[in-house]
Amino acid sequence: MLQLIRDQSVTMRDPQQISDQLDNLVQDVEQTEQTVKEVEAIFEMATPDEVGPPLPQETQAPRTRVRN
Repeated sequence: MLQLIRDQSVTMRDPQQISDQLDNLVQDVEQTEQTVKEVEAIFEMATPDEVGPPLPQETQAPRTRVRN
């Protein structure tokens, strides 16, 4: 994205267009950062401790061993 803006800035004559594109890029990065923070917060709320205790041995599915 930065390379595209750099390449376009060479061909653009209007400095306002370049400024607008940089403003849009900064806004997109800020929105992405906010989304990442929200997703991280969701994952932090769902810790293994909150899932519950493990099932008793007799209710768990039997494990099978595969030999090569």
